[in-house]
Amino acid sequence: MADAHTETRTHSRSGPTIWSLIAFGSPGVAATLLISPVYSILPTYYAMNTNVTLAQIGVVFLVARIADAFTDPLVGVLSDRTRSRLGARLPWMIAGAVMAVPSAFLLFLPPGNATAIYFFIWSFLAMSAWTLLSIPHNAWAAELTDDYDERSRIFGIKNAMATLGGFAFFLLPPILAPFTGTTEIEGSVMLAFVIVLAVLIPLSVVWASFKAPIKSTETKASMPPSSLWTVFRSFKTNKPFVNFFAVSTISGIAVGMTSTLSFLYIQDYMQLGAYFFVIGVLAPVVAIISVPFWLRVSRRYSKHKAWSVGMGISGSLGLFILLLEPGPQALIPLLVLTGVSAVMQGALIPLPPSILGDVADYEAWKENTNATGNYFAILVLMAKVTAAVGSSLALLISGALGYIPNTDSPEAWALLIPLAVIPFFLQMIAAVISWYFPIDRRRQATIAKRLEQRKKRALAATVS
Repeated sequence: MADAHTETRTHSRSGPTIWSLIAFGSPGVAATLLISPVYSILPTYYAMNTNVTLAQIGVVFLVARIADAFTDPLVGVLSDRTRSRLGARLPWMIAGAVMAVPSAFLLFLPPGNATAIYFFIWSFLAMSAWTLLSIPHNAWAAELTDDYDERSRIFGIKNAMATLGGFAFFLLPPILAPFTGTTEIEGSVMLAFVIVLAVLIPLSVVWASFKAPIKSTETKASMPPSSLWTVFRSFKTNKPFVNFFAVSTISGIAVGMTSTLSFLYIQDYMQLGAYFFVIGVLAPVVAIISVPFWLRVSRRYSKHKAWSVGMGISGSLGLFILLLEPGPQALIPLLVLTGVSAVMQGALIPLPPSILGDVADYEAWKENTNATGNYFAILVLMAKVTAAVGSSLALLISGALGYIPNTDSPEAWALLIPLAVIPFFLQMIAAVISWYFPIDRRRQATIAKRLEQRKKRALAATVS
């Protein structure tokens, strides 16, 4: 084990530089910046400035998620099957960048007479552009190395940058205030936002294409691409994938529940609505800062055990909010809890996608097929579905317990059950399953070695 660990550390030091990985990860900032306001800001913005109602927007989101069940896996399949001078992944990211700019312009700058159909068309195209940017980008990241720890480092930097893009939209109004004359989210701010996207999206893709290797260094490049059926069959034949799917699903539902109710908890129960922005920015910033810590923990132990610990402690910390009494005196304890919980949740930034890359390597070794794009398409789809399921469950449970939003409801305590208690049990179940994930550093090194040997035999047969 010590020799394998030393070999891995040596390989990691000869990998891509920090600046080349920042360039490689830059499209993630642009892609997340594009998509983050769609759920958080646009429903209210359209309801206030167009003919679209909140009920219609809810229907549009439901229909769009059903469509995602077809489009996300399709992008993964096509990305795996692409053979070009630009590699398998970059052409699809370029297509996403081309689609993103006009769809963002029309989505974020709607006319006053815009209808639900208008919102559906342009939100769907913007989401599709994000899919084209993100799924191939994730697959490309997994294929930059077959090294156990280096893969976590790549995803740590890439996904930390994507997390930065997730809340950067909320920093734009004050940054742009000297030019727009307001910090309110209105037409001039939206126009400035679209201009930022029109510059950032294409430039980031170009920068990544020049700074990251076009052709993957991994050993699956010469393998036949998988079909979508191959991934569905993995539920029966690929035990590491089944384990990963179970953990991601259970944990994703828990995160979806807490994310949905966080604002209502702070505003209605804790009576701290004025500080929501501070609390909301604190969590992702601390999570990003914690990434190097989780990379060190995963190198010292293993990725799946570090992920397990992060989920378990994060879920347990949620129970401490049951002890907080509503009112201003709870602000400091709540900030401390938020910060410590964010450190634990920082494990989600580099580790799950890195583990999924190991799952794709296992599939390549066992089935002699490249399913990397397929697996990351499933990951993106899972994130959308579990967020929707978690959100729906949280609202249904709190409503069934008598909670009414935006009122002085005496049943506001009902938020605590779906916000903290149920997610605690879900996260603990996910943590236990993750602890027994079957691919550790040693097994991954063996898989990588066998894939390399297979590639050498294939090349020798071609030459002879």
